[in-house]
Amino acid sequence: MANNTLLQVCHRNDDNKWYEVTMSNGKSRKYPYVWLKDNCRCAACYNTSCLQRETLIVNLDVDIVPASESVAKDGKSFEVVWPDQHRSTFQTEWLDAQRFSESEVDPVSFPEFNVWGAEMNGNIKAFDYNAILATDEEFYGWLRTIQTTGLALVRGAPTEKGVCRKLADRVAFFRRTIYGEEFQVESRPSNVSSLGYTSKFLVLHSDLPYYEHPPDVQLLHCIEQAKGKGGENQFVDGWKIVKQLKEEYPDLYKMLSTVPVDYKNAATDRYPFHMKLARPIIDFDLRGELCMRYNDPIRASYMLMPVDRVTDMYRAIKEFNRIIYLPENVVHHRLSEGEVITFNNRRLLHGRNSFTVESGSGRLLEGGYIDWDEVRSRIRVLREKLYSVERL
Repeated sequence: MANNTLLQVCHRNDDNKWYEVTMSNGKSRKYPYVWLKDNCRCAACYNTSCLQRETLIVNLDVDIVPASESVAKDGKSFEVVWPDQHRSTFQTEWLDAQRFSESEVDPVSFPEFNVWGAEMNGNIKAFDYNAILATDEEFYGWLRTIQTTGLALVRGAPTEKGVCRKLADRVAFFRRTIYGEEFQVESRPSNVSSLGYTSKFLVLHSDLPYYEHPPDVQLLHCIEQAKGKGGENQFVDGWKIVKQLKEEYPDLYKMLSTVPVDYKNAATDRYPFHMKLARPIIDFDLRGELCMRYNDPIRASYMLMPVDRVTDMYRAIKEFNRIIYLPENVVHHRLSEGEVITFNNRRLLHGRNSFTVESGSGRLLEGGYIDWDEVRSRIRVLREKLYSVERL
């Protein structure tokens, strides 16, 4: 969608060292002089092929004041002449798209989340596997749903290994972890590196909470489903749990979001590993993005906290476990062969019922992870292509 905004009024404010501008869309904006100089788009200052500035900040005068300025008659551009007579021309559409702290945020970096509970049962948004690989529209819709809702289903995939890799390659590439790039989730008789490799019940959890940066987007492809009973997956939206705890259990929320829990996992998979980390169950990064770090089977035996808090911590974890399993919070879905469930591992908790395997059959899922950095990058590229959104 083209931005037809025009620049109508421009006033200098030398006391504050910025321009005060009014746009045809009714918005009033301020553009500091030093920011404009730093972001000159001329060929000498900016490389348009790699979108990087070629100027050096050591040469930037932070107190610079323009010699003069002018607005094009059609309002589509704005020219600044600097004291050394260097000229910087800024397109109005580009200026209108720039953001400072009080302005609107990037919808890809900071999307509006769809928070959900049990009403999602039977309503997980689904996308077609072949269409994702073939069309940008289906591809974009799938990625955007994972980003805003945190959970999306892909249907129509072949029942063979390599499906998750094709989806990951469509985005960028897999993230490698202690389990490799791809991993197979199947029941094994012994020497397992995770309870996921058994037929037992798996408590709601997030994967790899002992990583400083746990995997972001998880893909699980059902190649063969157990012919016996069980094996249904469960999903819970962490944002709904946060909201519920804040409103109904504020003391519990405070403890779970401030007191670190120790996680440890030491085994052998692709190679021997010994992972350790202590972080709160409800964790946030510097951007305010949620990271649920709950995986009860791998809570460490040691608890690096004052001994008089240990019993309270157990009580808090047990109550948290009760709340996440409340019927209004849980979505159930038994994967059919050829389906791929894709979800935000940092936001959602996921689990699985136990299952039985009949003689001559098995249950095989293949999985992998993709980082948000790559997913967000691909979403931006698709937005620019599909909706003519300017690359900032």
